[in-house]
Amino acid sequence: MKSLKPAYLIKLLLLCVSLFFIQPSLAHAKLTTANPSANAVLQASPKELAFTFSEAIELGFSQFTLMDSKQHPMAIAKPSLDATNPNQVHIQLAQPLVAGVYEVQWQVLSVDGHKTHGNYDFTVK
Repeated sequence: MKSLKPAYLIKLLLLCVSLFFIQPSLAHAKLTTANPSANAVLQASPKELAFTFSEAIELGFSQFTLMDSKQHPMAIAKPSLDATNPNQVHIQLAQPLVAGVYEVQWQVLSVDGHKTHGNYDFTVK
């Protein structure tokens, strides 16, 4: 059996190391925090929806929807990125929410070109 040449081993090692560093760039933008949070029960209507993702997103290619309990879309302002953190999105509500269950639906495009989506509910008492 032939022994492996040192040059081959070095190339193999460099490939393994480069794959280790490339892996984080292959990640998708995951929702890390939301306000209101999933399954939250609020005593009053929030003034805004706020989201933090695991990486920066392309806001122009992202979508956020707020649905009432009858699956009717609620009026919300245009989403905006936080001035100091491109991972955070803020959306002002057009009017206070009445008591009920609401569903937040989101779909984002991360700066690395990957789309992710999700949804969650919260309640206003």
